[in-house]
Amino acid sequence: MSNKRKRHTITVGELKQHLSVFSNSDELDFGGLEFYRTKLRGPGLVKIEFAQNVYVDDQDRVVVENFEESSET
Repeated sequence: MSNKRKRHTITVGELKQHLSVFSNSDELDFGGLEFYRTKLRGPGLVKIEFAQNVYVDDQDRVVVENFEESSET
């Protein structure tokens, strides 16, 4: 197994190219994730954010955590 980290990004152009074959009215399915927003995170870096906490851990695994609503009043 290689020590090289996986590429977890694509360019906006690559995403647009993948989506160009679909109609503007087609829906996107994020596999159970709920789209929240897009946000500029730095020069040339746009992050797609979800209502769930999604991150890559130290072992290069993608982790998804649901935000639990607090039961405290």
